[in-house]
Amino acid sequence: MHIDTIPNRNSRPAYLLRESVREGKRVRKRTLANLSSLPIEQIEAIRRILRGEKLGPVEDGLEVVRSRAHGHVEAVLGAMRRLGFDKLIDAKASRERTLVAAMVAERILAPEASKLGMTRAWADTTLRAFNKLGQGGQVLTPLAVVVAFFLARARHTVRPFLLVAGAFALTYVTIGPLKVWTDRLAASEHVHAHPEYLFYAGEGLSYPSGHVVNAIVWYGVLATLLTGALRPRLVAAIRYTIPLVLLFTTTYLSFHWITDGLAALLLGLLLDRLLRRAPWDAIPLGARLTRSGWAGPFYDTH
Repeated sequence: MHIDTIPNRNSRPAYLLRESVREGKRVRKRTLANLSSLPIEQIEAIRRILRGEKLGPVEDGLEVVRSRAHGHVEAVLGAMRRLGFDKLIDAKASRERTLVAAMVAERILAPEASKLGMTRAWADTTLRAFNKLGQGGQVLTPLAVVVAFFLARARHTVRPFLLVAGAFALTYVTIGPLKVWTDRLAASEHVHAHPEYLFYAGEGLSYPSGHVVNAIVWYGVLATLLTGALRPRLVAAIRYTIPLVLLFTTTYLSFHWITDGLAALLLGLLLDRLLRRAPWDAIPLGARLTRSGWAGPFYDTH
């Protein structure tokens, strides 16, 4: 049994439910029903059933692996503020009043959690937010491009973009290939017997930590671009503080082994040194940019 599609010149095709019948040595088709009045989705469903496929509701083929809560904290705190609960604790705003209100909200949201568990949960949430500071493609590369754009316009030279392009090229050809080659699983992996082994699992992409390498390289790029525009202490804080924070967060949250971070630290420092030693102001940019005045020095003028 099958469905035949009979084309019509200027109208919708006819869909006929047919079966093949053998009469002696001949096989002919017998029409059982005209399905042309049905929607095309139903016709295709019948066709799939006739082929032996099993159909069911879409939700039967899906599995909810994880569902993140969203807005529940703000809803509870908003209700507490409307009720004036914080003023019942203390009429004057203070850090202590805020902490007490937070503890009460936590008891409403997770009554089974202990005080220590609540502290760890808050720390985990905060550290996950800090961990986003090491996302190269989504955060750091666009940020470096924006900074280079404004500095290029201010100094009337395209050379700030050379450093950004060099950083992108170095991170692209080093971090990914090393992760694929070393085949190390994350520290949070509990399925395999030895996730800490190198060259162990084909799906492992943990060694070295890409967040740490990106942080060292890209915050180094930002520090180099902003040298002269910001105070030296602030430039040094940009270059060194956030990579150290990323080294801690990626290890604490079990995204990486400590050795992933240490290897990333060495690789990042190597790439940063290569970028800082490159003669960006000496690279020829062509006659057109030179004549237009956009090939002037940038890094030697800090």
